Amino acid sequence: MATLAPVRRQHSRRSAPPPGRADPDPENPVSRLTTPAPPARRVRLARAAVAAQFLTNGAVFFNVVPRYPQIREDLGLSNAALGAAIAAFPVGALLAGLFAGAVVRRYRSARVAAFGIVLTTTATLAIPLAPNLTALAGALFLVGAVDSVVDVAQNTHGLRVQRLYGRSIVNSLHGVWSIGAVLGGLMGSAAAGLNLPLGLHLTVSAVLLSAVALIAHHYMLPGDDTRSPTAGTDAAADGPEPDGAGMPVRAAASPHPPADTTAGVPPDAESTAGVPPDAESSGGVPADADSAPGVAGRPVQAAPGVAGPVHATTGVAGRPMLATTGVAGRPVHATAGAADRPVHATAGVPGRGMRAAAVRLLALLGVLAACGVLVEDAGASWGAIFLTDELHTGAATAGLAVVALQTAMTIGRLTGDRAVDRFGQRTVVRAGAALGAAGMAAALAFPSVPTALAGFALAGLGVATLVPAAMHTADELPGLRPGTGLTVVSWLLRGGFLLSPLLVGYLADQAGLRVGLLTVVAAGVITVILARVLVNRTSPATP
Repeated sequence: MATLAPVRRQHSRRSAPPPGRADPDPENPVSRLTTPAPPARRVRLARAAVAAQFLTNGAVFFNVVPRYPQIREDLGLSNAALGAAIAAFPVGALLAGLFAGAVVRRYRSARVAAFGIVLTTTATLAIPLAPNLTALAGALFLVGAVDSVVDVAQNTHGLRVQRLYGRSIVNSLHGVWSIGAVLGGLMGSAAAGLNLPLGLHLTVSAVLLSAVALIAHHYMLPGDDTRSPTAGTDAAADGPEPDGAGMPVRAAASPHPPADTTAGVPPDAESTAGVPPDAESSGGVPADADSAPGVAGRPVQAAPGVAGPVHATTGVAGRPMLATTGVAGRPVHATAGAADRPVHATAGVPGRGMRAAAVRLLALLGVLAACGVLVEDAGASWGAIFLTDELHTGAATAGLAVVALQTAMTIGRLTGDRAVDRFGQRTVVRAGAALGAAGMAAALAFPSVPTALAGFALAGLGVATLVPAAMHTADELPGLRPGTGLTVVSWLLRGGFLLSPLLVGYLADQAGLRVGLLTVVAAGVITVILARVLVNRTSPATP
């Protein structure tokens, strides 16, 4: 497989800077992308706004979760029947998720995220009105359908903001989602402890959370999600970035490469895109990225007319010409000094082999994400019931199971970005999965209120970075249309939500809920094995 030698500046007397450091050449502003400038005020506000959307999204449904024991008793349901009703949520999400990408592209991520929260809170009001199992399942189906579209929209917008930051913020956004889940769980536990009618409780939460989402919408990034933030959007409302400093390379709005932009590229040049270059080898996944150009700090092939070497941004090692979500083989536009000049990595139009590798990797990433949400759902759907049935606690104490899981997950996600930057996504995910599996196994072996809460907390901490890592890797896959990888993994992870309530409910009725919750341990083991496909990216050392 042929690779291209880096294009070097003519008449240059200086050697290339070490990895992770910017080229100080004032005539080559694009090379300074390795050291992003502080984001503009407009971008900081957008981060806060999309964080508010994550928070409200987490709080909406977790207001309902602590009320599951009451709903089960009111409708006279078995564990299996309740599990079947809960499974309607991911079924709705799976079906609506097929159209989520198109909806987000049509109406834009900011609008869909904000107004989707309003629709989701409205849909939850059908839950207390359900007179039987079928009606309850229908209400949860509707909530799940709207939630899946909101999920794609808020992640799309969060990754758009992340590209402007030039560093990882996605784990902190998911951490804010977990904060919302904790708040929702506390609201639900308090309402259950006070015997507040479910309808009144959900009406109050709907009004509060909808108001937050609509206010935050005003500060989110305007314009097309696929356009460069320097191309006439409000992202630079505080003034233009000098010489493009600090602005990451963006994928062009058009998915079709312009003619004659790959002139001079040898016909036998092949792309290693389609898989994370530093992922461990598994089923045809390349194991070594050291030979591939485009590693952070190394020049990559530029199209004719673009002066000087182009460097990937800090923390995006091992990926040709990618910032956070660039696509190899597609034209990417630099900022000032190289605007509207197509720049290519080592590949031309993605070939059949690259697409097949991307599909295989998306499937594995979907399984990983499903394992993460299976653990989340086990704590959310069955934590309160486990404490109620197995440990005979009251309603307020039972609701603390999901609070413990989500609090630990919040801590993991808020600290996850630094951990990932230091140790790499694969290492962090593997260590967390092993910790969560061990913690839940100990809690099931020695059941008590303290050990149960500790077990759910370790499970939440263990999978804190798993779903963000899977989404991040999928969104960066070359050879796919913008947003396709994220949409596919978001859709596949719903399989975990679908499998968890059905499987745990069935096992609970057959052998007890302690046996049913062994699925959490199994998900941890699977994650340790499959985490090899994740990028083990670390930040370059700085002097």
